[in-house]
Amino acid sequence: MKKIFQIILLVVIFGGGLYFGFRLFGPKDAEIIITRDALLVSLQSEGFLVSESALLYQQVEIDRSTGSAFKDFFWGQDIIADANVRVSSGVDLSKLSEEDIEITESEISIELPPVEVHSVEIVGGINLRNKQGILKKIFDNDDGYNEAFVQLIESGRSAAEEGRIKTEMFEDSAAVSAQKEIERLIKFVEREKTVTVSVKEDQK
Repeated sequence: MKKIFQIILLVVIFGGGLYFGFRLFGPKDAEIIITRDALLVSLQSEGFLVSESALLYQQVEIDRSTGSAFKDFFWGQDIIADANVRVSSGVDLSKLSEEDIEITESEISIELPPVEVHSVEIVGGINLRNKQGILKKIFDNDDGYNEAFVQLIESGRSAAEEGRIKTEMFEDSAAVSAQKEIERLIKFVEREKTVTVSVKEDQK
């Protein structure tokens, strides 16, 4: 019995020595170090970050009249088309450069590219009202859908870039959403440093 006790004691001491030796001198968990180059490549690979969308009602008129009432009676065409158009905006991360990223011991600062329109799409189909001359309807029937589609898309883009929805509220919302998303992505791998994200103003 005494011999068995001594063997158990030796095993416990030997095992304890191995454990504490491994804890003191064994390999430590690798520390994740974020460099500017690595962060730049990682963010650029995300491409365009869509951060805001707006739904607009757009209407266009397509006048294919000849200028002659007589000719228009036979060959003229007038088209009115309307649709809901979704405009999506955000920041193009592929446009980031090294100068846009600063990393210190305590902080990561990033200045994102300006907010811009990413895509414009028709939602729910196009409503067409097509008025054609008698002969055109017979020999050159065209409902005008393709041209209406193109013009509605362009109308939505113009509204976003120059008109109704290019307001400070819309741009600020897109910018804030982009900032929060980038902060979330960085803090996922770097929780110790302060992360500051800003968006450049559009110089156009």
